[in-house]
Amino acid sequence: MTDTRPPAAGGPPGPLGGIRVLDFTRHLAGPYATTIMGDFGADVIKIESVPTGDPARTIRMADEPKDRDGQAFIAYNHGKRSIAVDMRTEEGLALVHRMVADADVVVENYRPGVAHQIGIGYEELRAINPRIVYCSISAFGQEGPWAERPATDPVVQAMSGLISVTGHPGDPVRVGVPMGDIMGAMTGLQGILMALLERERSGEGQWIDVSLMHALAFTHTTRLAEYFATGKAPEGQGTAHSTVAPYEVFPTKDRPVIAGSWTEDTWPRFCKALGVPAMATDPRFATNPDRLANRPELRRVVTEIMEQRTAEEWEQEFARAGALFGPVLTVPQMLEHPQMEKRPAVTEVTCSDDRVVKVPDSSSAIRMVRTSGGVALPPPLLSEHAVEILDELGLEADEVKRLIESGAVRAPRRVGGEHVGV
Repeated sequence: MTDTRPPAAGGPPGPLGGIRVLDFTRHLAGPYATTIMGDFGADVIKIESVPTGDPARTIRMADEPKDRDGQAFIAYNHGKRSIAVDMRTEEGLALVHRMVADADVVVENYRPGVAHQIGIGYEELRAINPRIVYCSISAFGQEGPWAERPATDPVVQAMSGLISVTGHPGDPVRVGVPMGDIMGAMTGLQGILMALLERERSGEGQWIDVSLMHALAFTHTTRLAEYFATGKAPEGQGTAHSTVAPYEVFPTKDRPVIAGSWTEDTWPRFCKALGVPAMATDPRFATNPDRLANRPELRRVVTEIMEQRTAEEWEQEFARAGALFGPVLTVPQMLEHPQMEKRPAVTEVTCSDDRVVKVPDSSSAIRMVRTSGGVALPPPLLSEHAVEILDELGLEADEVKRLIESGAVRAPRRVGGEHVGV
């Protein structure tokens, strides 16, 4: 098979150029990982089920057209080509096995055991291609008493302890973004890249088993340190930092901001920004342990001062003092902030049905000087690239037609009366 995708934004191939990924994932944890790979040059082929493909296509968060893919799918499926295959048929499964022979990476996020039941488990695919790097992403990993139980991000956040340390004491809340899915995706991506690097030395692929619960457990850092130091279960502190004070959200005359001190040398800067440099030596607040012990009183003092001026005025004062400060922005405000101008977090792309959509661009967060990334392809319509992919496999036109007519491969979705990709 030959990678026929254009380089991102017409530029040079990304660092993952030449790497082919077979993406069996759905919803978020898997697609998030493979989209980043696509942004950085990998040829990602999204192998979807028939008849409707990735369930995320049909998730609606607003009054979105029912004949179009939902924004939940659009957000994290760019940079991929799509083919829908009925792997319940012998022909469909054989076709997927044929694709595996020329692939570098396989990513799946079925519940443990399901991929094996389908016929695309690690052992089956390793027998076809010993160099395959195979990544399984699941809620709890491949072993343990909960391994086969169903779970999505909220359950994983709860069981990882994340919810217990978020919010206020006695009032835990879920983190506002799907952190379990995101950390699972990033952990899986790290494993894939390490396995590809190791393959250069050994010549062999390997199986990567990623647990969302364990990926989140690894993020606790300061909360684990707090538990090991005190022996007490950490609780939520609202917006306040768990190990230093002050460092939290404060009200101003017009809107909330976050400000604080991280180390002892930043505490005098914080006091200077507030216009009360003498507070740096106040016995109640002189050291971080003092400030933690007297956090309620410190919060009261700082709040009374912060409420006297606007967020913009405080931004200038904290900048002059070299102290830690940032406005609390809404998502629209974040996207419009001047800091985003040179490296915007989202970009516009035109889908094959002429729909213009906005998608996150991971290359805005990861800037590589020589092998840059970017959005090379819009989110695919269901099975949009079926004919193209089958042609790359060396199938003749009559064989492609037969596979589509038999239902082993779904025909590309119609756009304006025409089959996309035919």
